[in-house]
Order: sequence, then structure tokens, then C-alpha cells
Amino acid sequence: LRQGRFDVTYHLENTTGEERNIELLFIAQKFPEFIGNAEFTVQASDVEISEFTEVRGEDLPTNWQADFEAFNIDPVGERQLSYSYEDYGRAGRDQQIGYRFEVFLPESGITELEISYNTYGGYYDYREVINPINTQIYYLSPAGFWDGEVQVNYAVVLPGGDFEIYSNLPLQKAAKAAYHGSVYELPESEWMINYVSTSGLYFQTNNPLIHNGIATVLILLIITAGFFLRKRNRNIGSLFMLLIIPALLLYHIPYGTRYLIIYLWPVILIVVFYAAVLYYRRRYTNRRYR
Repeated sequence: LRQGRFDVTYHLENTTGEERNIELLFIAQKFPEFIGNAEFTVQASDVEISEFTEVRGEDLPTNWQADFEAFNIDPVGERQLSYSYEDYGRAGRDQQIGYRFEVFLPESGITELEISYNTYGGYYDYREVINPINTQIYYLSPAGFWDGEVQVNYAVVLPGGDFEIYSNLPLQKAAKAAYHGSVYELPESEWMINYVSTSGLYFQTNNPLIHNGIATVLILLIITAGFFLRKRNRNIGSLFMLLIIPALLLYHIPYGTRYLIIYLWPVILIVVFYAAVLYYRRRYTNRRYR
């Protein structure tokens, strides 16, 4: 889910009245080497441009800085989170990469510049979320160096329908897993989207405090109803209270605690077994001396 793909089309108009070869620099998120080839491709009016150079770090333009807004929103319920994008995303200049190439513009008409590339987005998996939040970013601010009227059409296609999405640009749902929108002026920050899988979010919240709170209330209701039923029929009440087991599975356990349970399960098993033995020995002793 951290990997994404951007397909971009620019409409370039030559207003000089003569043929021009212009040099462009396209800035994107750096694609980590351990993921594989970034597959950066460029076409100008269906003619592939194969010669381009990468620009990184200090060689990026000094008259441009990415404009980020605090983007710490949980798509489920649009809840404000504690950490900003800069804390968990890939927003620094060391994570930006530029591709420099030349484009031929005829003396009139529109040139369609098509750019496609893979990305590796941000990842938010702190204790305050159940399902991790993924983030993708597209740099819109470099378009401010161009002249002409602004119209930005954009769309998002998610890998499935069981996702919630949040965007700092307005989105309309076009299909189960597809969204689109348009703006007619450059926004004040880059385009950033958060998306999260809703799998396992049985209570329609990605907040573990609320999720576990609802699970606790459910268990208390099962226990209360179980005791009430046991007064009428002991066996039915005992069977009903077995519902506590699947209810316990609803609890969200942080990753650190999960690993602790995995590594210490033999010790936990021994302690539970020893406690059970002590309980039944005490119960047997009490019955013996009655």
C-alpha cells in the first residue's frame, strides 16, 4: 500500500511564435533503491523522451521549497493526529528527486507532456491508530513558475473499495475505489492524500481508545446478561458467557505488546496454568473441609 503510481499530463502552449527547445525539471518523491526501478517515463505529444538526468539534494533549485501543511488527519472520521507529515512521511529535500530533460515545442498548438513514475509514500503507524495510514504526495508548487491560466484535474484510484481517503484538495467519489476533482488555482500546499484500509474496523473507528472502549462495554454487557441467565438456567448462562472469548478478540493490541506476547507466551502459559492449578486446589480443599 505504500507504493503508488502517478500518471501526469501537462498541456504546454508555446506563446513565442517560434519553435523552441526548453529544458524542464520535474520534481517527485525519491523512489527507494531497495524497492526497484522508479520507471520514470516521459512523452511529449506521443514521442518518448529517453534522455534525462537525475537531480538530487543540493543540486535541486534553491529558489523552490516544497510547501507542506500539517497533514496529520486520520481519514476515518477526519481525526487530528499527534504527529505531522514531516514526522512520519518522506518530506525532506533528501527524499526529493528531480528529473531534467528537454522538450520540443512547435511554434503553435498544444504539446501534451505525459509523465509516469512510481512512488513510495509515507506511513503512519503510531499507537493512536489501529490500521496504518498511508500517504502520497504530488508537488504542485513548481507549476507556479509557469504562466497562463491554471486548471488542475486530478483523480485517485485505490487498490480496493474497503478504504477511507482524505485529501487536502476536494475529491468527489466517481466509483467504489475511484475519486476525482478539479481546482482552478494553485493551492497553498502540495497535494497530499491519506488513505487507510477499513478492514477489521468493526466499530467504524480507527481510534484504538474508542474501539477498545466499545469492546469493553460489549464484554461487560455479555457478563451482565450471562449472570442474569445463570439465575434462570445455569447451563444456558454459562454457554452465553462463552461469547466473551470472541469479544476479547476484538481488542486492538499495540505492536509492541503483540511482540511481547509472542516472545513471552511460554511464560504466560505457565503462569495461567499455575493459577488454574492453585484455583482448583483451593476449591477442592474448601469442599473437603466442609
